[in-house]
Amino acid sequence: MHADSSSPSYIYRVKIQGAIHEGTYSILEKACKDIEQEKAWGLLIEMDTPGGTLEATRKIVKLMLGSSFPIIVYVSPSGSRAGSAGTFITLAAYIAAMAPGTNIGAAHPVTVTGKDPEAESGKHMGEKIENDTLAFVSSIAQIRNRNVEWAKDSVKNSASITSEEALRLDVIDIVSKDTAQLLRDIHGRSIKLGDKMTVLDTSNLQIKDLELSWKMKFFNFIAHPTLVFAFLAIAGLGFYLEFSHPGLIFPSVIGGVSLIFFLIASSLIPLNSLGIFLMILAFACFIAEVFVVSFGLLTIAGAALLTLGGIFLFDASSSDFSIPVHFLISISIGCSLVGLIIAYALGKTFSIKQQTGNEVMIGARAKVIQSIGPHQGKIFLMGEFWEARSKEAIEEGQEVEILSINHLIAEVKQVSSS
Repeated sequence: MHADSSSPSYIYRVKIQGAIHEGTYSILEKACKDIEQEKAWGLLIEMDTPGGTLEATRKIVKLMLGSSFPIIVYVSPSGSRAGSAGTFITLAAYIAAMAPGTNIGAAHPVTVTGKDPEAESGKHMGEKIENDTLAFVSSIAQIRNRNVEWAKDSVKNSASITSEEALRLDVIDIVSKDTAQLLRDIHGRSIKLGDKMTVLDTSNLQIKDLELSWKMKFFNFIAHPTLVFAFLAIAGLGFYLEFSHPGLIFPSVIGGVSLIFFLIASSLIPLNSLGIFLMILAFACFIAEVFVVSFGLLTIAGAALLTLGGIFLFDASSSDFSIPVHFLISISIGCSLVGLIIAYALGKTFSIKQQTGNEVMIGARAKVIQSIGPHQGKIFLMGEFWEARSKEAIEEGQEVEILSINHLIAEVKQVSSS
């Protein structure tokens, strides 16, 4: 692509930092469409990633291999990496570049526990997953005329190399210290675009960063493994607080919003139903602690299940996502402490109610906070929320008189307004 007065004068740039997921693919797909519509020079992907989902990676690679314009992948800045899924994306570029002090590789598939698929799922399944990934990476390396043997080694033996080693082994094309140097380095190089060879002309080429919509920014933000776990944990904790303290409203609102965020994120990252089930079971244990005297055993079980749920939350067959163990333990301990505090507070409240006696309650006045009809409503009595029932319908906001207390349910009647 030689530059002249009518040639495109800018290259689009997209920065990928963090995990590769469906949101990443959507961003790159938009960039490619914008480039074709505006007839821009090409696409520069600056990348620093530990890996991501296999499905999204395949879609990104397919997009790159079928592009009609140059796509450059630049692993930068120094200290960055193109791990796992990032390896496939780098190999698929027309021009693969890295900054000094970066590394690439470690593309071997692993299970959710970090083990080899063969050790975790059996020899047959492990070989099936590995062979499929080997064929994928080999085809990419062959198309781009890169080192096929190293590409296979990165999958088979988790080989990882530095930028200088990658250049020496023909895994990448260039090592450049910054973006400006990169554009100078690729000037005059030849690549095969479609069926013909094209000489790259980057003289006077300007960089234009892709403008993302708020929707894309939001999706890219929430599709983080740690946040996905946190959303589900907060949702469970919010509903638990509302269940143990009916009428607070705020916990259920927070729980509902967190659940919505979790559902959105789950559409971007493949999740394991086992992990979700274990986390739900964990909060069931926390709720049971309120009603069963287990001396904290149910809370301990809930904490353990919450940690295991986080470990098994992501589908290892289609991604290499994981959550730091210290984060899982911290969240689990935090939820357990909240559960114990609430269980203690409710136990103390129950004891106070038992000790108060009907004599003190009978005849007292209370305010209806939830309409009392054929079914039970709620009243606010002596600084506490009580279940209440009446033979007559009583609207919210009315004042009632306590007739009796039976099994912590108040029998009431409406106070005459006269």
